[in-house]
Amino acid sequence: MNLVERLAEMTSDARDQAARLAAQASSTARGSVSRAADAVEATSAPISRLADAGLQLNKLAFDYMTQVVGHQAQMLTGAVNDGAHRLRLLVKARSLPDAYAVQVEYFDVTRERLTQDANRALRIVTDAGRGVSKLASSAYSEFSRKAAPTTRALKATKRASARVKSTARKTRKPKAA
Repeated sequence: MNLVERLAEMTSDARDQAARLAAQASSTARGSVSRAADAVEATSAPISRLADAGLQLNKLAFDYMTQVVGHQAQMLTGAVNDGAHRLRLLVKARSLPDAYAVQVEYFDVTRERLTQDANRALRIVTDAGRGVSKLASSAYSEFSRKAAPTTRALKATKRASARVKSTARKTRKPKAA
């Protein structure tokens, strides 16, 4: 075998090896791009769920703020009516000690009203906290369940890439002497 034939054979071997490596690289790239497209497409569900959670949170906030504002109006009306009633009691009093005694007697009614108002406000806030917590837990658990396959797909991609690299190393022909 002369030098020209040997050079032609080496060139042919190099082309064959380059073609195999290019085909493997192309196949791996196509698979990776396909998986990436699937992953990008899969984000539409979490985006939709996140939007739904945002709408639910907005509805919760609106509902509870409606309750809070309504309760504040009731509290203010109660305080105004309480003040007017106290003034009427002062007008009816015959002496300063009588006025003082009537006001002291009415403290129990006022304290009871304020206690009920505070308890109602606390229930509204507690219910709002529970509603938001439940929504957050639900959204988080749904997202964490969907994240697991993505992690597995990423590991599978890394393993496939490592196999291709290993195969590429094995297909190299040793240098002829």
